[in-house]
Amino acid sequence: MRFIPDKIMMRLGLVIISILALSSCASLTSLYFYPQSVWVQTPDRFGVAYEDVWFESRDGTRLHAWHLKPETPDSTLPVILYLHGNAENISTHSLSILWMTELGFDVLALDYRGYGASEGRARMPGVLEDVEVAALWWREQNPGRTLAVLGQSMGAAMAVNLAAQPDAVDMLVAESSFAGFPDVARAALGKAGILGWLVYPFTWLVPDDWDPQAQAAKVRVPALLMHSRMDDVIPYKQGREVYEAMPPGACWAESKGPHIGSFRYGDMRERVVEFLRSGACPE
Repeated sequence: MRFIPDKIMMRLGLVIISILALSSCASLTSLYFYPQSVWVQTPDRFGVAYEDVWFESRDGTRLHAWHLKPETPDSTLPVILYLHGNAENISTHSLSILWMTELGFDVLALDYRGYGASEGRARMPGVLEDVEVAALWWREQNPGRTLAVLGQSMGAAMAVNLAAQPDAVDMLVAESSFAGFPDVARAALGKAGILGWLVYPFTWLVPDDWDPQAQAAKVRVPALLMHSRMDDVIPYKQGREVYEAMPPGACWAESKGPHIGSFRYGDMRERVVEFLRSGACPE
């Protein structure tokens, strides 16, 4: 199984200066999203049955998702809302979680506005509204079932925001979350040499309204956070900062491998499944 690494903030450069001069602060969030409209492949290539799903966000933007169907459905398991990273679309990122269908999980893999077949332009708070609507729609399709949100990278940041809202979801799994939008911008620019340091001061204008570290304290559902020390895209310490901001009882799993590469490893899959089955921290 192939994993596509996130490209979060890799294209930030001097262009941010001109955008800051011409745009509102809220519009700067579009710099975090790098959508691709073309599908690279569909789940049936890997033997996974799926269904195209369509619904509308609050502002009427038409959204697309895949319902990844299990070989043998298990109604005792949570249904999963999967939120991918900031680049490409579900056709590449869903490879990370196709294995869940083999174990009986129903998975809804969402493409935010501007991604894949979804309409609109990716920016905040529209993307977060898409996530909220998807969670509500998926819950309505599965009355009486536990709803878990599983996010990776940018998707992990969205998942924390979603789980911070009362009654939005019942469980949270977040892999490789960053602590805040300005923080991840500064981390990326700090590696960009002289040009990066010239732009660095302007990151203080990037909105922090949806920072996962700030939202984490509001999470009141069972939560499992994961991050690898080998992650060279989002610093490990940012994932720890989000975890440490969680209320007591949140779970931490020391991951391994590259950015959003946890599910390459059988033991990491087992930890997540154990958590989803029990709601308790995996050993």
